[in-house]
Amino acid sequence: MAVLNVDLGGSQTVVIDSSNALNGDLLAISALGSSTLIVDGVDVGISSIASVSIGAQPTLIARDGGSISIDQGLLSADLLNSFTLQVEDSSSITVNAGLLDIGSAVTNILNSFNVNYVGTADGTFTYDPPVLSLLGAVTFDTSGMEAFDVFTVVGGSLEPDTTLFGGIDSAYSGGVLSLRTSGLLAQTVNVSVPMTQQEFDEFKANQSDWLSGGTFTFPSLAGVCFCGGTRILTPTGPRLVEDLRAGDLVVTEQGAETILWAGRSVLTPRGLDLCPDQRPVRIQAGAFGNGCPERDIRLSPQHKVLVNGPLVREMTGAPHAWIAVKHLIPLKGVSAVRPKRTVTYHHLLLRRHHALCSEGLVSESLHLGQHIMTRLPVRQQQQLTGYLQRRETTAHRNSLPVIRGGRLRQHMKRHGGDLLDLIASEGLPRFAVQLDQAETALNFVPVTGQRGTLPLSMGGARDGTTSTEVFRRD
Repeated sequence: MAVLNVDLGGSQTVVIDSSNALNGDLLAISALGSSTLIVDGVDVGISSIASVSIGAQPTLIARDGGSISIDQGLLSADLLNSFTLQVEDSSSITVNAGLLDIGSAVTNILNSFNVNYVGTADGTFTYDPPVLSLLGAVTFDTSGMEAFDVFTVVGGSLEPDTTLFGGIDSAYSGGVLSLRTSGLLAQTVNVSVPMTQQEFDEFKANQSDWLSGGTFTFPSLAGVCFCGGTRILTPTGPRLVEDLRAGDLVVTEQGAETILWAGRSVLTPRGLDLCPDQRPVRIQAGAFGNGCPERDIRLSPQHKVLVNGPLVREMTGAPHAWIAVKHLIPLKGVSAVRPKRTVTYHHLLLRRHHALCSEGLVSESLHLGQHIMTRLPVRQQQQLTGYLQRRETTAHRNSLPVIRGGRLRQHMKRHGGDLLDLIASEGLPRFAVQLDQAETALNFVPVTGQRGTLPLSMGGARDGTTSTEVFRRD
């Protein structure tokens, strides 16, 4: 362990990384002004601050898995104007007040902090309060928290701040959730967390999932998506979903269609342990017959796939329908998995709700139903709402009937049947990829010398004629 002298006077940016520090090193701050300290990929502590400029507004940033710890007693409220702590992705910052107690000579310490969370991975901020303290309350104003970011008060018990009106709804006002700890001779800790109404509704409905002791985990609202590594059929052949971008073409039941928007969500193993109902569903190669899918594929549990068995027509009157893959888990070869590594979910929005070919399995493009819209990060919700308002997409309308899980269970209870009845005896339908054969159900035709354009939809051809079979069965 080494002690590194660092000058943060004035307004400058100083980077501490593996080129100039090792894990466990301590930083001795010779001067503290309105500078930015970035700790990139290493674990360090701040052991001392020699001088602080009047009105200083410093920023500490932990980046790329790095961590910073600092003693709250080093921070004088007489001199500091503000103090910002920024946790990027899976990094962490700890403010330690454990040495401050009833007998402490330090009383006029900074008691208000800005805590920013940046990035899609799970960031962690920790406050370690004094065991016994007559000091005033401390307040943390957070920003940028997203799914599975963590705020912890060591040894405390965070609760919704319902002191004004008494009900949990009173803890959420103006788009901000207020949390607090309190106790006899214990310091009061106030935490403010901006979130949407939908995120608060999720927190309220499943409070024990997101609030345990002194640890608050930001609620997750997962969407409909493909796991990284999934191959999506395009006019030039299969491509990895993570390589697709807005403007690229994919093959749909209507032919080649342009991706309007491509997004992603990142969930860590810890986050998925907190929300096991959001773990990916794996479908083994050939699980649905007819060589479908061609390889193992992982989808989010809400992602819908196309089914075609006798139970589909019995329930919907249509030959094909969508069903969320989580409802197929009892079938052989379909199971929820507990990932050991971070999972990246990818979303593909087209100008309408379409069928895509993923590893030979017919599955949906992003459907902008209310359930899904509320289960995407705020920035993505805003982007997608803009597409809907400008009428650039009609993807909020399902392209086929949808079999809901509750109705499916009720139907089988009343009328009998089996989940296997969702799948035709010859297997699930598949896309026709021999684009130059007359019998292809997609009926791709040359246009200006190129194949891959737009003849039939699930309801019929673009010229108004009717298609008796949209998907060719191999």
